Amino acid sequence: MMYTVIGCIVAVGATVATTYFRASGRPRLIYDKTDENMALLRACHLLEMPYRPTPWCFGKHFQTAISSTLRRSAIVVYRREIINMPSDNGTVALDWCGREQESTSVEAENDNIPILLILHGVTGGSAESYVTQLVWAAREIGWHAVVFNNRGCAQSDLTTPRAYCAADTSDLATVVNYIHQRNPRSPLVAVGFSMGANILTKYLGEYGSSTSILAAVSLANPLDLVESSKLLNSGISNYLYNPAIAARLRAYVSRHQSILQTRFRLLVVL
Repeated sequence: MMYTVIGCIVAVGATVATTYFRASGRPRLIYDKTDENMALLRACHLLEMPYRPTPWCFGKHFQTAISSTLRRSAIVVYRREIINMPSDNGTVALDWCGREQESTSVEAENDNIPILLILHGVTGGSAESYVTQLVWAAREIGWHAVVFNNRGCAQSDLTTPRAYCAADTSDLATVVNYIHQRNPRSPLVAVGFSMGANILTKYLGEYGSSTSILAAVSLANPLDLVESSKLLNSGISNYLYNPAIAARLRAYVSRHQSILQTRFRLLVVL
């Protein structure tokens, strides 16, 4: 019995050690050696430091489960702003943090404080813990933060029978232009999570230097949506993530069923 316990301990220890050292290493940086990029790297020295995963939290699935379970939402106060989309007169919700007392564009135009634009993941919104933590961090350094909630997300109304998807960047383009026009002196930077990161990256590729966004960060981006979908539908991912994603998508469709039925003759929510 003792040898069995010892063997199990050794096996677990070897697995943890192997996973730890295999996952460790320096990130691969791809960039042009311009003066601006070199200055950025000098300021963000963590980008060149080796990555060391938490020894007891090994494996991508375990890390995902732990972070989603232990991470708590930060307490932030939002002011919601609804803006219309010119493509179909649909609406999206912008949740601001840091301008609770401001109500006019004149006040905003006199403000040169940086603005952090945050894009959430699929069926997410401004209340997600990973979003509120970033909003809180932005406010700690004196920045304004605004969360771009996709159509019908974050308890907002879906006003037309059109939702959102990773392939469509028109709503984001409208939001970026709107924020910049209302706040022309404020530097605008953006962070996208998961599907939001995919939308953000696609938008930046489409608009290039013509965008008002000065810098952007893409986190957990499913860059190849087809391959990402295949992975989600195979192996352990099919049991860990798909049920949760499907449940939230069903809740989204169910909540907006009345407006969606104006376009679709048959809408079944299981």
